[in-house]
Parts: sequence; structure tokens; C-alpha cells
Amino acid sequence: MVFIVGLAGCQTIRGESLDAIVETVSRTHSVREIEGKAFEDTAKVDGGRFRVFDVRPTEEFEVGHLDGAVQVDPGMAAETFLKRHGVEMEGKIGVFYCSVGYRSSILAERIVEETGDSTRWVNLRGGIFGWYNDGRAVYDSTGITDRVHPYSAFWGKLIEKREGVPREDEKGVPGSK
Repeated sequence: MVFIVGLAGCQTIRGESLDAIVETVSRTHSVREIEGKAFEDTAKVDGGRFRVFDVRPTEEFEVGHLDGAVQVDPGMAAETFLKRHGVEMEGKIGVFYCSVGYRSSILAERIVEETGDSTRWVNLRGGIFGWYNDGRAVYDSTGITDRVHPYSAFWGKLIEKREGVPREDEKGVPGSK
């Protein structure tokens, strides 16, 4: 059993696999989700209609993130988010992600509540861990990387090892919790 402590308090997550954690996050949060493959396929055809937001602290974002993602503070108020990004979101869909989808679900729910619009704000199911585990590219400031911040040694075990590349929890990431 895993406990996630976040802005919404403590939540019990049953299971220790990424799939089990993602399923629990999905069941306990009301925001719409988009699967990685569906997002990737749609973005290839009409990438201009999406704006991607990484809902992790800067240190996690800098290690690896989705291409074109904008880092936003997980604790950001919906009103602050909309003041900073509202104009650029006209006619677009906001896709939020974090490590597994928990922090991003919370922020997306706050924005849905503030705007009253549940159609334009979605959570990337499985977060960057699911994205990476499915073999999709992640980026740092120099381009494609094979690194994803693990959040902690425990959570890092949910990241599948790529051939010849040690997981971050095996290398030790400065600032890891």
C-alpha cells in the first residue's frame, strides 16, 4: 500500500505497480483523462490545439519533460494559472501531467472548478512515468533525454529501465526526496 500526501490530504493507493496507482488516481479524481497514445496521435495531426503543462517542481521538470511542456507549480491557484495562461488557452485544450497523474489531476480539477468548463482541461493518464514507460520521447534543455526524475527512490521503481540507461533512482538525482 502506498500513501500519497498532497495538497488534498492523504490518499491511500492500493498496489505498487504503476497501473494500479494510475487506476486509483483515475477513480478518485473527476478530471477527464487522455491516454498517451491518443494524445500522441492527435497531437501529430493537430498539435496546435494543445498546450501541455508539467505540474511538477522545476527540479523534476529540468531532468525530463514532454516536448514543449510549460512547467507550472503544483500548488498554483486556478485563478493564478488562468491569469498567466488564460489568453494563450483560447480555443485550446490544456493537457496536464506530473509523475503519475496525481498532482496534475488536482490542478486540473481546480481549473475546471474555476472555469466551469470540463471539456478543455485533461490529465495525461499515467503521467510522465507512463509516457516514458511506453517508449515515448522525453526532453531536457539540450534535446531528447533518457532521464525522468523519479520523485523518490520508491516512486523511481515505477519507471521502466531503458536498455543501457540506468533509472534515475539507481544513479541518484540531486534533490531527490
